[in-house]
Amino acid sequence: MKYYRRDMTHGAAFSTNFDLYQSKAASWLDKLQLRLAPTPPEWDHVPSTCKEAIIDWDKEVLGIGEKLLGFLCEGLGLENVDVLKELLCLEARVMAAHYYPHCPQADLTAGLMSHSDPGVLTILVQNEVSGLQVEGRKGVDGCGAGGGCCCDQYW
Repeated sequence: MKYYRRDMTHGAAFSTNFDLYQSKAASWLDKLQLRLAPTPPEWDHVPSTCKEAIIDWDKEVLGIGEKLLGFLCEGLGLENVDVLKELLCLEARVMAAHYYPHCPQADLTAGLMSHSDPGVLTILVQNEVSGLQVEGRKGVDGCGAGGGCCCDQYW
């Protein structure tokens, strides 16, 4: 229970049923959420077994995000393909990892309630467990199986 907390005071939160006090139904998941930028988390509030992998993941996602924002600028016909990067669209980064444990009464729960991610760009990575759904995209039921990835922008 050393790392269990619901608030992001220290830049890290690890909880279960994160909307326990707001939702009518339980969100059946465990969640690790970290503020990575502009201020990194206080690493003593993050399990040491995760630290190196999280730092590496953030570097890789930052590179992918830069490329994706460049592609978006190009697709919008902007001459300066770095304009979104210059607007600091990648400066505030949060990582959320969701784990969905076995549920004895799955028909009575939802993994995660319908929501919108508050950011310019969201990168979703799914492991071999299916079930990820992206609302509002006709014909898109997740990111594929086993390491699939999908991206979405919000503006």
